[in-house]
Amino acid sequence: MDYLESNTPLGGEILVVMLTRETDNPEIQKNIIRLKQIFTTNPFIFCPLIPKNPDNPFVEALQYAKQQELPVLIIRDTSQTHLTTRQLAEQLTRCLTLSDLNRRKNVSGPDLFFLTSWGDQCQKMIDLDLEYLKISETPTADQAIFFPVPTIDLFLQMDPVKPFDVNQTIQDLNLVAAVFIPNLIFFNLNLAESNLDFLKSNGCYMAPNPTEQTGVTTVRLLYLVIIIVLILVFAWAILQIKPT
Repeated sequence: MDYLESNTPLGGEILVVMLTRETDNPEIQKNIIRLKQIFTTNPFIFCPLIPKNPDNPFVEALQYAKQQELPVLIIRDTSQTHLTTRQLAEQLTRCLTLSDLNRRKNVSGPDLFFLTSWGDQCQKMIDLDLEYLKISETPTADQAIFFPVPTIDLFLQMDPVKPFDVNQTIQDLNLVAAVFIPNLIFFNLNLAESNLDFLKSNGCYMAPNPTEQTGVTTVRLLYLVIIIVLILVFAWAILQIKPT
């Protein structure tokens, strides 16, 4: 499935805050240059940010976006995309249009948009009328998240001292999250620093099947019963043998 460019008019400016850090890693520096090339063209305004508080980098990014009064895409410096600037802008413009339409109609709809998905419960996702977008109950990928202006205000109501947990915040605020399938942006595996980073290439969390677990447990119990019975029979047979 591909995201194709069209002649759709783009909306207003979109702030892109890239969460980064002081680093001498040449691969990360190259990745940052590639991201900057993508997001310094209209309608994007590119802003690298080294968070003062590593526990709450999103809060700092949202505070800056509120000052600019612009919707914001928050990405990490390990992000990568195969899309063009135009393709990304079109998809985010669709998000803003959907968000604005739902707000004017006073109907429930996506409040924020995840451009990346990993470890998600895909079997629980709900299709939207818009192509590529699905409602997710448990989005966990904080690689790239898009916040319309009204959602920024909601997130900034949370306690800025507590470590930011995107999934918990969505639940606390009773928000609706949408994810893009397939990903617009994904984690650059060449920048993986641990084995856990490689799990970010798996969009879905495969929960164990309760039926299969029950079946396995039943078989194990049956084997256990058979072994116990055989032991008892063997012990009884030994007791029946009288010395000559």
